[in-house]
Amino acid sequence: MRISVVVPFRNEERHLGHCLTALTTQQPFGGEVEIVAVSSESSDSSREIAACFPTVRLVAAQGPGPYAARNTGVAATSGEVVAFTDGDCEPAPDWLRRIAIAFADAEIELVVGPRLAARGSFALSLVNTYERAKDEYVFGGERRDLYYGSGTNLAVRRETLEEVGGFVERRRGSDTLLIQTIVERRSPAVVRYDPQLRVRHLEIAGLRDYYGKCLRYGRSMAALRGPGRSLRSSERFTVWRRAVNSEGYSPPLAALQLVTLGGGAICWALGSASARLAPNRRQRT
Repeated sequence: MRISVVVPFRNEERHLGHCLTALTTQQPFGGEVEIVAVSSESSDSSREIAACFPTVRLVAAQGPGPYAARNTGVAATSGEVVAFTDGDCEPAPDWLRRIAIAFADAEIELVVGPRLAARGSFALSLVNTYERAKDEYVFGGERRDLYYGSGTNLAVRRETLEEVGGFVERRRGSDTLLIQTIVERRSPAVVRYDPQLRVRHLEIAGLRDYYGKCLRYGRSMAALRGPGRSLRSSERFTVWRRAVNSEGYSPPLAALQLVTLGGGAICWALGSASARLAPNRRQRT
């Protein structure tokens, strides 16, 4: 198996070296790998950092935004499987090996994994427990309208990616839109969630960073305007109870987790509201 890894980046001089080091020191997986780093209008030293890795090919994005960069990377590669992460992420040492294992099953067309925080703080560990339970809830059933994903930790067969036309080139949300399109054309059975396919998001180093991501994700989901939806309040409560039961949390710790997650839910709602109000503001001006 030949796996192509596409890494879009824009002004990621703080993290890109960690990302490419992790990718170029992966455990053997019995196949070949090519790594393409795609610069999306970077103005810092990111390009020079990428150029220091002789096994990484550096190309320039043909269009603005992360999804144009991903499409540029796909066009510059030839692997039968295309894996995606971002310049501010650090894949685990067995990342490629787990991708190869997943695609050894001919029925699988797309694989997704969790996004972990850069550091294991106590507050973020509460968040990670909930996020793991949420992933199991979403991908453990036939709730195709809930399927989602992130270009920070995603791999897809090239023929499937070409069939759906790659990523829609918009600001946010096209990774979820890609998964929703594949699920609608096929079935949820072609998507595999692997909880051990781990990527650390180096940008999320504390609870404040997590809340900022919730704000942006809420905005992107509200603006998606396509198949798929977010979890309803009742579903979020179900996921929270599963997380509490799986970890055996005491009542005070369960309450603390709920308060922590409540902050994320508020940020998500604010992001969603801002996305919905934006068209109205444009119409009035």
